[in-house]
Amino acid sequence: MPTEYFGGQGQIRQIGSFEVHYTATTPKRGRHNRIRRFTEYDKAQALYDSIDDSAAIWDVTHYGELCEAKTRVAHFVATAQTIRPPRVTKALRVISSDEEGATALISHHLRRRGWKLLDGSVGEVTKAEYEALSPADDLKAFVETLTK
Repeated sequence: MPTEYFGGQGQIRQIGSFEVHYTATTPKRGRHNRIRRFTEYDKAQALYDSIDDSAAIWDVTHYGELCEAKTRVAHFVATAQTIRPPRVTKALRVISSDEEGATALISHHLRRRGWKLLDGSVGEVTKAEYEALSPADDLKAFVETLTK
Protein backbone atom coordinates (compact mmCIF):
# COMPACT_ATOMS: atom_id res chain seq x y z
CA MET A 1 0.00 0.00 0.00
CA PRO A 2 1.34 3.47 -0.76
CA THR A 3 2.71 5.78 1.91
CA GLU A 4 3.59 9.45 1.83
CA TYR A 5 6.45 11.19 3.61
CA PHE A 6 5.01 13.14 6.53
CA GLY A 7 7.92 15.00 8.14
CA GLY A 8 10.64 14.97 10.75
CA GLN A 9 14.10 16.41 11.23
CA GLY A 10 16.16 13.37 10.37
CA GLN A 11 18.60 11.33 12.41
CA ILE A 12 19.79 13.13 15.54
CA ARG A 13 22.15 10.58 17.08
CA GLN A 14 23.14 6.96 16.53
CA ILE A 15 22.94 5.67 20.14
CA GLY A 16 20.13 6.65 22.47
CA SER A 17 16.51 5.76 23.08
CA PHE A 18 14.32 5.46 19.98
CA GLU A 19 10.69 4.49 19.56
CA VAL A 20 9.01 3.38 16.35
CA HIS A 21 5.28 4.10 16.50
CA TYR A 22 3.40 2.29 13.75
CA THR A 23 0.04 0.90 12.71
CA ALA A 24 -0.27 -2.84 12.30
CA THR A 25 -3.11 -4.87 10.82
CA THR A 26 -3.78 -8.32 12.24
CA PRO A 27 -6.70 -10.73 11.66
CA LYS A 28 -7.81 -10.73 15.32
CA ARG A 29 -7.31 -7.08 16.30
CA GLY A 30 -7.71 -5.34 12.94
CA ARG A 31 -5.82 -2.04 12.63
CA HIS A 32 -4.11 -1.04 15.87
CA ASN A 33 -1.18 1.08 17.04
CA ARG A 34 2.08 -0.45 18.25
CA ILE A 35 5.35 0.85 19.71
CA ARG A 36 8.81 -0.79 19.55
CA ARG A 37 11.82 0.58 21.44
CA PHE A 38 15.45 0.50 20.31
CA THR A 39 18.81 1.76 21.57
CA GLU A 40 20.34 2.11 18.07
CA TYR A 41 18.96 4.33 15.34
CA ASP A 42 19.91 1.90 12.54
CA LYS A 43 17.74 -0.86 14.01
CA ALA A 44 14.81 1.54 14.44
CA GLN A 45 15.30 2.72 10.84
CA ALA A 46 15.32 -0.89 9.57
CA LEU A 47 11.94 -1.58 11.21
CA TYR A 48 10.55 1.76 9.99
CA ASP A 49 11.61 1.00 6.40
CA SER A 50 9.99 -2.45 6.52
CA ILE A 51 6.58 -1.06 7.53
CA ASP A 52 4.18 -0.43 4.67
CA ASP A 53 1.72 1.63 6.73
CA SER A 54 1.71 4.76 8.90
CA ALA A 55 4.86 4.93 11.03
CA ALA A 56 7.17 7.34 12.86
CA ILE A 57 10.61 7.23 14.50
CA TRP A 58 10.94 9.26 17.70
CA ASP A 59 14.19 10.06 19.50
CA VAL A 60 13.17 10.00 23.17
CA THR A 61 16.66 10.10 24.65
CA HIS A 62 16.10 13.48 26.35
CA TYR A 63 12.63 14.50 25.14
CA GLY A 64 10.46 13.51 22.21
CA GLU A 65 11.91 14.60 18.84
CA LEU A 66 10.38 13.38 15.60
CA CYS A 67 13.10 11.93 13.36
CA GLU A 68 11.00 10.68 10.46
CA ALA A 69 7.36 9.89 9.73
CA LYS A 70 5.19 8.56 6.93
CA THR A 71 1.46 8.10 6.59
CA ARG A 72 -0.62 5.54 4.75
CA VAL A 73 -2.48 6.75 1.67
CA ALA A 74 -5.80 4.97 1.10
CA HIS A 75 -8.75 5.77 -1.16
CA PHE A 76 -12.31 5.69 0.15
CA VAL A 77 -15.79 6.07 -1.31
CA ALA A 78 -18.84 6.95 0.77
CA THR A 79 -22.51 7.67 0.20
CA ALA A 80 -24.14 10.86 1.47
CA GLN A 81 -27.84 11.65 1.52
CA THR A 82 -29.88 14.81 1.99
CA ILE A 83 -31.55 15.16 5.36
CA ARG A 84 -34.91 16.45 4.06
CA PRO A 85 -37.13 15.08 1.30
CA PRO A 86 -36.77 14.62 -1.57
CA ARG A 87 -33.96 12.24 -0.64
CA VAL A 88 -30.96 12.62 -2.92
CA THR A 89 -27.87 10.43 -2.61
CA LYS A 90 -24.37 11.23 -3.77
CA ALA A 91 -21.19 9.14 -3.96
CA LEU A 92 -18.18 10.94 -2.50
CA ARG A 93 -14.49 10.10 -2.76
CA VAL A 94 -11.78 11.01 -0.24
CA ILE A 95 -8.17 10.13 0.53
CA SER A 96 -7.36 9.27 4.14
CA SER A 97 -5.09 6.98 6.12
CA ASP A 98 -7.89 4.85 7.60
CA GLU A 99 -11.64 4.29 7.52
CA GLU A 100 -12.33 6.06 10.82
CA GLY A 101 -10.47 9.14 9.64
CA ALA A 102 -12.36 9.17 6.34
CA THR A 103 -15.68 8.82 8.16
CA ALA A 104 -14.85 11.65 10.56
CA LEU A 105 -13.65 13.92 7.75
CA ILE A 106 -16.75 13.40 5.62
CA SER A 107 -19.13 13.76 8.58
CA HIS A 108 -17.41 16.97 9.65
CA HIS A 109 -17.77 18.56 6.21
CA LEU A 110 -21.40 17.49 5.75
CA ARG A 111 -22.54 18.59 9.19
CA ARG A 112 -24.98 21.54 9.07
CA ARG A 113 -25.06 21.55 5.26
CA GLY A 114 -28.27 19.55 4.81
CA TRP A 115 -26.50 16.24 4.13
CA LYS A 116 -25.61 13.21 6.23
CA LEU A 117 -23.29 10.26 5.78
CA LEU A 118 -25.13 6.95 5.44
CA ASP A 119 -24.15 4.44 8.13
CA GLY A 120 -21.68 1.82 6.92
CA SER A 121 -21.27 3.42 3.51
CA VAL A 122 -17.57 4.26 3.80
CA GLY A 123 -15.42 1.66 2.06
CA GLU A 124 -11.85 1.40 0.82
CA VAL A 125 -11.38 1.08 -2.94
CA THR A 126 -8.41 0.65 -5.23
CA LYS A 127 -6.72 3.65 -6.78
CA ALA A 128 -8.12 2.72 -10.22
CA GLU A 129 -11.70 2.62 -8.86
CA TYR A 130 -11.12 5.91 -7.06
CA GLU A 131 -9.85 7.62 -10.22
CA ALA A 132 -12.76 6.21 -12.24
CA LEU A 133 -15.15 8.40 -10.23
CA SER A 134 -15.83 11.90 -11.48
CA PRO A 135 -13.69 14.73 -10.06
CA ALA A 136 -17.02 16.34 -9.09
CA ASP A 137 -17.45 13.45 -6.62
CA ASP A 138 -14.39 14.60 -4.69
CA LEU A 139 -15.38 15.66 -1.15
CA LYS A 140 -13.70 19.06 -1.41
CA ALA A 141 -15.36 19.88 -4.77
CA PHE A 142 -18.75 18.73 -3.45
CA VAL A 143 -18.50 20.87 -0.28
CA GLU A 144 -17.56 23.89 -2.40
CA THR A 145 -20.78 23.49 -4.43
CA LEU A 146 -22.79 23.39 -1.19
CA THR A 147 -21.28 26.63 0.12
CA LYS A 148 -21.99 28.68 -3.03
